[in-house]
Amino acid sequence: MMNDINAPPFSGLGGSVLFGQNYFSRAQIVVNQGGTSSGKTYAIEQVLFCLACQTAKLVITVVAQDVPNLKAGALRDALNIYQQSEALQNAMKNFNKTDRVFEFTNGSIIEFKSYDNAQDAKSGKRDYLFVNEANGISWDIYHELALRTRQRTIAKLLRAFYHRLCYLCKLDGKKPIIVALEPTNMAD
Repeated sequence: MMNDINAPPFSGLGGSVLFGQNYFSRAQIVVNQGGTSSGKTYAIEQVLFCLACQTAKLVITVVAQDVPNLKAGALRDALNIYQQSEALQNAMKNFNKTDRVFEFTNGSIIEFKSYDNAQDAKSGKRDYLFVNEANGISWDIYHELALRTRQRTIAKLLRAFYHRLCYLCKLDGKKPIIVALEPTNMAD
């Protein structure tokens, strides 16, 4: 992984503190918590685009509770990031609007999905998982997705979901790292 997020093809994609915390994290599970419109989704998706450009044949899955939320949130932000970056446009092979998949010239993909149930979530493995608004996803779905994620899971969530996530992580032998954007006592 590169240490310079300002080097091509990443220039102009990052630079915020939140971007850096997510990009340089080595934890298997990264939890982002904060207020509304604080830039979490945007920064996380910038990280995902950088990872997809940097490493060939990555599979990155962005998940939301349903397709309307996916389209109005994470997918809309991803399209804005893509449209504002000439470097990304040059690294992109195709965007399949029907399947909601960005395909990169190096073979990496970023797919935008929602799952109806845990059985549905058992299909497919990935390198990176971003669970947008994780509090809207059932525990069974989250767990099945996380089990099939090789590198890192990034979750954007509310405090109540965090305690349940910590419990599940203990069962799996993983310890999440917290990227908190608002003062909070996570030990509560």
